[in-house]
Amino acid sequence: MVQARRKEWILAILLACAFSALILWSGMSLTRENACPCNGTRAMNDIFGLHWHPINTSKINVIYQIPLDVLPDDPRWPVRQAEYIRAVSETLEHPDVSSVHLLTEQVLDQVRLYAMLPSAYHHKIRTFNLNKRMAYADAVRYANRFLAGCITVMANADIVLVGPEWGWLSVKHMQDKFYGLARHEAPLCATGCDCSTNWEGCHDSFVFVPPLLGGDPFLEAISYRMGGIWGGENRFLWEVKNYNDKLDMTNPCLTLVTRHWHCMEKGLYRPDQDNRRVNLRRSIVLPPRHIEV
Repeated sequence: MVQARRKEWILAILLACAFSALILWSGMSLTRENACPCNGTRAMNDIFGLHWHPINTSKINVIYQIPLDVLPDDPRWPVRQAEYIRAVSETLEHPDVSSVHLLTEQVLDQVRLYAMLPSAYHHKIRTFNLNKRMAYADAVRYANRFLAGCITVMANADIVLVGPEWGWLSVKHMQDKFYGLARHEAPLCATGCDCSTNWEGCHDSFVFVPPLLGGDPFLEAISYRMGGIWGGENRFLWEVKNYNDKLDMTNPCLTLVTRHWHCMEKGLYRPDQDNRRVNLRRSIVLPPRHIEV
C-alpha cells in the first residue's frame, strides 16, 4: 500500500514538472511572437492542440478576466459565475469579434475556461496567465504588447458586445480616438445604469487602438483592479487622458451597444466588491452620443 501510494506521488510530481515545462515553453513562444503586430497569444492553444486562427486586424479584439473562484462555498456564486460565462460566450459569438483574450488568475484556469466556453469558438480564444487578479495596468500592458495596431476592447467580464454597428469600426477610424462606453442593462436585471439617462458611473468598456502612451508612470497610476472598485472606470478615463492628451475621448454608447449581464439579485449581489473609492479629484464622465463612421 505504501509503495503504491509513493508511486502515485512520484507520478503526480512528474506530471506537474512536465506541465510546468510546457508553460515555460509557452512563455518563450509569446516572446518570439511579440515581434509580430497583432499576433495574439497562441502558445496555450498550441499546447492543447487547438486550431488557432490569426487575428483579423480589421475586427474587434476583447480583453477580459473571468472570476472563477471568488466565493466557492456560497451557493449563489455559481449563478453569478454563469453570468460571466454567458457574457463572454455571447461576445465570442459576435461576427465582428476576431479574438477574445482571457487573462487568468492561475494556470489551471487556462484549461478550465475552454471547458466552460462554447467549443465552436475556441479558435477565437487566447489565454494568458497573470497569476493574480487583473488590474487596469495588466490589461493595458497586454494590449500594448500583443494587440498594438488592432482595435481593442477592455471590458468587465459581464459585458457583451451587441449589434452590427461594431463592424463599422476600422483601425483608421479609431486612430487618435478612445471610447469609454456606458453600458445598457439586460432586461429585468440591474437597474443602476443606462446609456441615455444614468451613465456617469457606468463606463464599463473601453475601445482604442494600442499602444497607449505614458510608460511606467501611467501603469503605476492604474495599478488597481479592473471591476468591482468604486469609481475605478472614471479614474481610468482620467489617467488615460492625462497621459494621452491628444486622444479624442467620447462615449458613443448610443451607437456601440454593450449589454450588462448582472441579474443576480438585480445587480446587488457583489461578493468581491472593494468599497474603496479611487476617483476622488481624478475622474472623467463622458456624456452619451452617436458616432458617424
